[in-house]
Amino acid sequence: MKMKDKQSLRNLYKQRRKQLGDSERLRLSEEITRQALQLLSEHAEWKHIHVFLPIRRLYEIDTLALIEELIGLQKKVYTSIADFADGGMSTVKIGDQTTFHEDSWGIPIPVQVEELSDPKLLQVVFIPLLAYDRSGNRLGYGKGFYDRFLADLSPSTVKIGLSYFLPEEQLEVEDHDVPLDYCLTPAGILTFS
Repeated sequence: MKMKDKQSLRNLYKQRRKQLGDSERLRLSEEITRQALQLLSEHAEWKHIHVFLPIRRLYEIDTLALIEELIGLQKKVYTSIADFADGGMSTVKIGDQTTFHEDSWGIPIPVQVEELSDPKLLQVVFIPLLAYDRSGNRLGYGKGFYDRFLADLSPSTVKIGLSYFLPEEQLEVEDHDVPLDYCLTPAGILTFS
């Protein structure tokens, strides 16, 4: 069976997300948050956790409730600010007083940065994706922000994708792609070796 090309898959999953509708996306996001808290409860040693902020216009999974729960559990919570000039991301610590505004791309960013942080501190990174496969390979938006970010992390950092959907059989993989350790869906937790 022929693999679908990356751009076709990106278009397909953007459309599938949009078709879910607001209330269904919210319900599924709540289920994914529940799965995340379940996984984290099994790993008390994970204290430094990076979470992406949802881009509403792209119908991403709403991670704001997860962030709130993590802060309530006394975890150290981080997110990133993308630099479109150099393609990098700065890691910043966030807390219960952090407020966000959308930049010109519609990406939520902290209004006041508590502190810039060393990404090597991160034990867990929750990662946005459009699609993923049964081996844990992820398909992002194609800009490479997360590929570069993940390459700079400690090899022991746990990489967790979040998806409304089940995996594709197989995705096209490139040398710079960093596979996931887990993917959380409304239906459960997928573990990749």
